[in-house]
Amino acid sequence: MTVIDVNVATTCVIAFVVGVVATKIYVSRYQPSASVKQHDIKTVDDPILQDDLYSEDSEDDDDEYETESDEDERCKLVLVVRTDLKMGSGKIAAQCGHATLGAFRDVLRKYRKNKSTKNHLDWLKSWDESGCAKIAVQVKSLDDMERIYKAAKDAGLPVHKVIDAGKTQIAPNTKTVVAVGPAPESKVNQITGSLKLL
Repeated sequence: MTVIDVNVATTCVIAFVVGVVATKIYVSRYQPSASVKQHDIKTVDDPILQDDLYSEDSEDDDDEYETESDEDERCKLVLVVRTDLKMGSGKIAAQCGHATLGAFRDVLRKYRKNKSTKNHLDWLKSWDESGCAKIAVQVKSLDDMERIYKAAKDAGLPVHKVIDAGKTQIAPNTKTVVAVGPAPESKVNQITGSLKLL
């Protein structure tokens, strides 16, 4: 194995671990334990925390936005990383963690504002319950990343763009990673299937 292969492997492992840990921490905040009373949740200022989005008793639990093919298909999240920025493996891992958590938050927030995104919430739940599959792929330029972002958005998929604060390796407001999904594999593959693994 070359040094580059080791760095890529290390980056992927770190990104995966950061994503899983961040997702589990975030989910634990939004799924109260049995000992938490509903009125305790209502005291939280964050509107996303006002009730359990995954509750089976939800009044909005109609299936009009699901399709048969989506119900059984595994969902995944693809992290599209710019390689032209020459970020170190730790920086890439951090950016992928931001993208994963950002994608998760976006789905929850958008569902709160617009119930027509229920399919996104269903995909998020399916993804969360099936191991949170994440794949890191690469693009060579900002233009390539923006094309992926636009294609995912136009296809109606959840998509999140990370814009770095610029405190370490790269300039402020640099677009580093796009998360596509979580969504059914076939839908995500239509957008990212041709990209090389990171």
